[in-house]
Amino acid sequence: MHISTDVGGTFTDFVIFDGGVIKTFKVPSTPQKPELGIENGLNRLPTATTFSHGATIATNAVLERKGARIGLITTKGFADILKIGRQKRPNLYTFDSRRPKSLVDSYFEISERVSSKGELI
Repeated sequence: MHISTDVGGTFTDFVIFDGGVIKTFKVPSTPQKPELGIENGLNRLPTATTFSHGATIATNAVLERKGARIGLITTKGFADILKIGRQKRPNLYTFDSRRPKSLVDSYFEISERVSSKGELI
């Protein structure tokens, strides 16, 4: 049995896949303690062989800019990496194209890097 959950602002959704049969149900979300919605739903179910979890509540917090302030820790010389972005934009030849406001409030640069073996470079 595979159980998937998604915590939203109003409901916590459950999708159960068991032997080719798909079932769904919802329980009320608890905005102050989102994990309680998951616990309440899991208490209705037998043990799962696999479990996956999504969090619409987290995505909404980012999109609505209601979450905590965000900082980016990056290698020295790369603090502008998000500001540079890519060439993909709706109107390639429009000079007054505007980017959305950055989600990152503070940038912190560090002078060292770590190799794939975990060694400082």
